[in-house]
Amino acid sequence: MKKFQVDEKTNDKELKTLIKTEGLFLVQGLLTKDEIDQLKNVTLKYCKTNGLKDHGGIAVPDFLSINAFNSINWIKDHSKIHKYLKILLEDDYRLCSHNDIALNRVNYEWHKDILEKRWESYQKADLWKELDGQKYNIIKVLIYCQDHTKDDHALKIIPKSHLESGKHSISEQEVKGRGFRLHPKVGDVLFFDSRMTHKGQDSQDSKDRILVTMTFGKNNIFTNEYESGIIARQTNHKNKILNKRKIFRRRRLDFGESRNKRR
Repeated sequence: MKKFQVDEKTNDKELKTLIKTEGLFLVQGLLTKDEIDQLKNVTLKYCKTNGLKDHGGIAVPDFLSINAFNSINWIKDHSKIHKYLKILLEDDYRLCSHNDIALNRVNYEWHKDILEKRWESYQKADLWKELDGQKYNIIKVLIYCQDHTKDDHALKIIPKSHLESGKHSISEQEVKGRGFRLHPKVGDVLFFDSRMTHKGQDSQDSKDRILVTMTFGKNNIFTNEYESGIIARQTNHKNKILNKRKIFRRRRLDFGESRNKRR
């Protein structure tokens, strides 16, 4: 674990080397307790009645576009997060639309955060080859809102797997014991190449688990294609949420009408 841990004293060369060779690094204590509490409070309040049921928990796709999250929009511009992004992506990068919050989601499948299934067609360029002098450089940022030093509910990763071209997901047999569980503390922030193979927790915890995720990419053809697919995917997910709300409201109206008829 310590191999991937860095702090604000770690120099730029070491950070770039970690991302290039291992595919990740974990910055200790990047966010304050107050900042984490803000993220948690807004999320828990919203998810009481909203969100998309997903992998045993709740997903909030594109939370930055939802009015209920306006008070925590500062997270996308956090200077300490961008300090590291500028080292990895230089100055020519952007938030490439992908952002979500997960509450108590379980994801037991080993996978890479690349476009898959119906969204795969958006990513036409080979992610592991140069194109017109450009390279794939998309970084995921994961913000941990609870302590995982004494449990196995944080991300499990395969170091160096971002260098392995291949399919979106693989089986446990294909992992061959290379998986490595992270144990971050509250306020730690993980930066990783989105091509790195990883998976979430295997089972539910008795305590709420919140994970805030944003994705940033260097301004080039790879990020353009990725973002197009992400926008289509997030729109689809948000439409599912809206449709469920409409069904719920319709059922409430029908229930009210049936009660009135019986009176």
